[in-house]
Amino acid sequence: MILVSRFKGAVLNDQGVPGDTVTKVYQRIADIKATNGKVYLVNIGINDIRYGMTTDVEYIAMIENIWNELKNIGDVYFISIWPTFSPDAVMDSTIANPLIDARNEALRKFCFDRNISFINATQTIRNYINTTELVAKYVPDGVHPSADGKPLYADAVQGLSLGLGSKIPYDTVSVYDSFDRADLGSLGNADTGQAWEVLSGTWGISANKAFKPSNGLDAYNVAVQAGLSNCSISAILGGSDLARARLAFRVTDQHNFLYVLANTDGTYKLYKVEGDALEVLGTANVMPVLDDEVEIILYNENIMLRVNGEFILSVTNTFNQNAVKHGLMSTTASGGTWDNFKILI
Repeated sequence: MILVSRFKGAVLNDQGVPGDTVTKVYQRIADIKATNGKVYLVNIGINDIRYGMTTDVEYIAMIENIWNELKNIGDVYFISIWPTFSPDAVMDSTIANPLIDARNEALRKFCFDRNISFINATQTIRNYINTTELVAKYVPDGVHPSADGKPLYADAVQGLSLGLGSKIPYDTVSVYDSFDRADLGSLGNADTGQAWEVLSGTWGISANKAFKPSNGLDAYNVAVQAGLSNCSISAILGGSDLARARLAFRVTDQHNFLYVLANTDGTYKLYKVEGDALEVLGTANVMPVLDDEVEIILYNENIMLRVNGEFILSVTNTFNQNAVKHGLMSTTASGGTWDNFKILI
């Protein structure tokens, strides 16, 4: 449920049953197929190992049966078997984890050989929950994650640095601008006092919103504030042409930066601009709407996109990773507006 809640519009049909084994899942495959899911996340196997229910060969045979039943209905992703931690009332973790590793390798090879998506989250979890105190907090019985642990497992499946998906570590306002001031032919100073730096284009304020009143000479028009390389950048996007209202981040100049676009094709897209050359980094099939609050969260190579508080996209990219300037961006055409711009650190 935690993982699904991060994706706007996603609906969960939980087919998991306490004490499940791979054989029991396959026995219920008709009910699972009847959900007609677009995406199937299959995470099964820890009980097979803890209770000695299947060998590696038998386990993979059942996995193949499950895949053959689901592959023509929706996208199938196999998730690695979770690790165990002491204490575990059934099998000590020093015995269970080598068996889990061997079975995960068999699962990885099965997926690799058939070009099936495989998500290896196990080692990420182990690397994070690596002390007695953390085990007690996140996996107190050695097997089942606690309420605090479940978001970490969701992070591991998403490929995020653990702790980021459920609680963004930025809560201090560094820059805030409501743009609630008299109409200007410039952006002036933010409510928190910092002057806007215009890298390209002409910018102004109209009806208590930032806008770009005229076409610029550069392919991209950019105005920025200074923050940190790891921070959160957000604004409310609107205007007569929503696709012109974009957020730029990790900016070095008007020719090198990253940005998010509310696209006219009904998607949100993340782009890299390097020497004016464009590259799409990721796409979320979420329909942009006027006055969406769009937020970019940066943590090292992790770039996350939230719209109206809901997680919709995550990518990793190291381009301009140390750049600290973020702000507003548009093309030579006008039509977008920006409101309530904010940088949290």
